[in-house]
Amino acid sequence: MVERAFAISLAIPDNEASTALSTLQRLGIPCARIARSYIHVFGMDDDVDSGELERVLRTVATIYNPNKHRLRPLAEPRPISGEVWITSSELPPERDHVVIGGVELRGVHRAWQATSWRLLDEAGGDVPAPVLERAVETLLCNPAFQRAIRA
Repeated sequence: MVERAFAISLAIPDNEASTALSTLQRLGIPCARIARSYIHVFGMDDDVDSGELERVLRTVATIYNPNKHRLRPLAEPRPISGEVWITSSELPPERDHVVIGGVELRGVHRAWQATSWRLLDEAGGDVPAPVLERAVETLLCNPAFQRAIRA
């Protein structure tokens, strides 16, 4: 089984990211901008075409609306440097079939989601790792039921 991941971000203003940015700034965490997206990770058979999976995902209205979302495949199913993924504490079990929004994803045996956060400085670069870690600990992740996945 291989894992493939896709990021879905908003093409319209992101009120949740704006609220998080304001809160982090009030907490004294230095950041100028936040980039947020939803990550969908799929555990699938080796022979499943990820291009076909992307095409199917674009038809699932509960996760993708072409009028307000951008969907892009990720090179690796893990965060890049400067990014953190927040997800539930436990991964879902493998299944014979995975159905999302009423659509069966053929050859997919596990699906899980995360929220990707990237904090950016005034120049548009990633904030230093200790700043990102402080944001995770103070606002972005509740360790009672979530975990943070780092690069």
